[in-house]
Amino acid sequence: MLKLDTDVPTTSNLVDLADDGGRRFGNLGGKMAVIYADGNGFGGIKRGVLDDHKALHDFDTRVQTLHKVFLRDLVESARNDEDFHNDKDFRLEVLLWGGDELMLVTPAWKGMETLQRFFETVEAETPANDLAEAARQPTLTYAAGLVFCSANTPIAEIVRTAKQLAEAVKGVEHSKNRFDYLVLESVDYPTQGIEQFRRLHFGANASEAIAPLAPLTSGSRRADLDHAPWPLRIRETAAFLDRCPRGAIRDLAQHWVRMRDKPRDTDSYEEFQNRVDRFLEVNKRDFVDELYRRLFDHLVPNHAPALDHDHAGWLHLTELWDYLAPLPSKAGRTAP
Repeated sequence: MLKLDTDVPTTSNLVDLADDGGRRFGNLGGKMAVIYADGNGFGGIKRGVLDDHKALHDFDTRVQTLHKVFLRDLVESARNDEDFHNDKDFRLEVLLWGGDELMLVTPAWKGMETLQRFFETVEAETPANDLAEAARQPTLTYAAGLVFCSANTPIAEIVRTAKQLAEAVKGVEHSKNRFDYLVLESVDYPTQGIEQFRRLHFGANASEAIAPLAPLTSGSRRADLDHAPWPLRIRETAAFLDRCPRGAIRDLAQHWVRMRDKPRDTDSYEEFQNRVDRFLEVNKRDFVDELYRRLFDHLVPNHAPALDHDHAGWLHLTELWDYLAPLPSKAGRTAP
């Protein structure tokens, strides 16, 4: 266990960490987020690029400094954030800290924020001063797994699941910052593996269309959004979600899953397309563009949604709705 550089004691167990006694976060009370991040190909970088002891030492120092900067900034920000505290205790557990890996546990309402903070730190790392040095210091990227679940779920199983998610990300996208997630609404957990778990819940074809997500802090393909830190953009995202027709998006997600299990020439595919057309007609063009720019360009980063709305973004948004930008009810955001 890493000793946090803070004079505030941490919660003594995961139930206390996730406790929302005041029900400020609605149905997120009693849930935790387990975050695992692992560097992409760091072993290969050491073997293929770094050819002397000093270079290897500098690379390890670079990675550890990056992790420490992230944790330092997180703790410093959390000092004044009451949503990171349970009475006087700090709601954070560090389960793994070494090499190019780290694993943290936060309350569910801080999970997405914490992961995006990590990616921000990675993407903001100071580049090398010259080309020669840059060749010896390749860009660092990470794969991450994020699991939202009840605090009563066996932590060993969730740790395993978070690592499986990150490994699956590496198998698809091993040169960019990417993450995958799983939302568990009960104490059940995927004993049969991530792919089989998703096949059971969403069907084989829909599961195959689920690809790693890009950090929500990255620039959009369509236009540059305000690059303010994610914690400052949470309110903007929450306000946008409040404007979104949740029922219509959930309906599209359900029809997308059903349509994926049918051939494209069936009525199911035509019905999905008709529902998308109605969604686009009812909602103004500016709203739809913002939906893609703020969310879908990250949730389905390798897709071309401007040309084809057949993508997993509808499912991702439905699954992650409560976790993307949760605000306490006293701040004006009520539980759905």
